[in-house]
Amino acid sequence: MKGLRLTFRYRARNTGSRDVYLFNRLFVEEPSGARRIDPTRVYVVAEGSVLRVSKQMFVVPENVEVEQPEVPYLSRLAAGETFEEEITLALPVRESYPYLSPPAAASKGEKRTCEQLVFTLGYFHAKGPGW
Repeated sequence: MKGLRLTFRYRARNTGSRDVYLFNRLFVEEPSGARRIDPTRVYVVAEGSVLRVSKQMFVVPENVEVEQPEVPYLSRLAAGETFEEEITLALPVRESYPYLSPPAAASKGEKRTCEQLVFTLGYFHAKGPGW
């Protein structure tokens, strides 16, 4: 069964009076070290029967050493604006999650069934004009 995909769409609307910044622009690092924004990239991890899909920033766990934390690029969403995006995951899904420790990752070849999908979109509010 090649070519199976899971597709969903989300919409973010800023109903407030201040700008909102979405952590929705994930990147891939090229062999040269340059970063290229990949609009199709999402973080994915299976937790029990829940498939967690996200575009957000993560805190580096205390037991993990990193040279440079992974911080997504941002999209500005002004008051009253709406942002919509479609996400497509190739099946079977591969986990991709910053700072995932090897024991938490699935063993190679292990198959799991998820019954629920949870999507998280990270964001923050601007403090005010010209912050």
